[in-house]
Amino acid sequence: MRYCWISAFGLLVAPSAAGAQGVDNWSGVYAGADVGGVSARVRAVSTVNVQQVTNIFITGRGIVVVPGTSTSFDRRSTSTNVLYGGTVGFLAQSGNWVFGLEGDGHGSRSSGSLTSTASIPGTILSPASTVTSTRDYRTRYDWSLRARTGIALGHTLLYVAGGVTGTKVRVRSVDTYTLPAGTSPGGVAAPALGPIVTTASQARTMTGWTAGIGAERRIASHASIGLDARYDNYGSKDFAGSPTTTSPPLLNYGNNGAAGTPLNPSPVASSTTRISLTDLRLSLRLLFRF
Repeated sequence: MRYCWISAFGLLVAPSAAGAQGVDNWSGVYAGADVGGVSARVRAVSTVNVQQVTNIFITGRGIVVVPGTSTSFDRRSTSTNVLYGGTVGFLAQSGNWVFGLEGDGHGSRSSGSLTSTASIPGTILSPASTVTSTRDYRTRYDWSLRARTGIALGHTLLYVAGGVTGTKVRVRSVDTYTLPAGTSPGGVAAPALGPIVTTASQARTMTGWTAGIGAERRIASHASIGLDARYDNYGSKDFAGSPTTTSPPLLNYGNNGAAGTPLNPSPVASSTTRISLTDLRLSLRLLFRF
């Protein structure tokens, strides 16, 4: 993708030498639309806490729960998606130098799923079990506000830009606990239990910084086409962990001889999931000046 950017910018910049007799005036307000592609990289980190149930029911005590354990969730994902949106800005020119400010916004563009399965060793009363954790993410929209500095060469404008950017992200956490039928290391036979599924979902805004380069080529007195390439870093943010819902509901459990109580929380629950998000994007822009 990096080589495509270099080649595309070359096509815009090359004709500028021939048209260097005069420099176009880029001052004024402009607006337009853009379409392109974005490659997003996501990292999700969480801790999944497990209370191992035995499916052994003792009258007056309920289902037996043995001491809990935990497992780590740390996965990365890359996805490539279509980019579409709009831009509005203002430029001022002094000689060949051009300065300005622009804002843009884009629709839903990136989504993906990260999954990890962990084996939980057996205990004296509980056979070995498994926990499968999935983190689904989706960006609803993104925006940026960038300062621009460039140089006009004939009918071509070359620029660098940087500023602040943000996006709305929804993360859905799903943790599934399964206890297969078997015999524990202590010789206790237990029937199968599960799968028990806990879920959570939360949408949050992530804000970070953006930097990039671009080139525009005048195609009419009030219109230009351009290529814009940038890197966005939205930082990291914590999203709600499970459980918020449990399926199927479990009735009673006991621990250390305690009387049976509702099985709440679920045998498997995750802490908050920390999401880190960056992306690289390239877009073709059509702009009109007023």
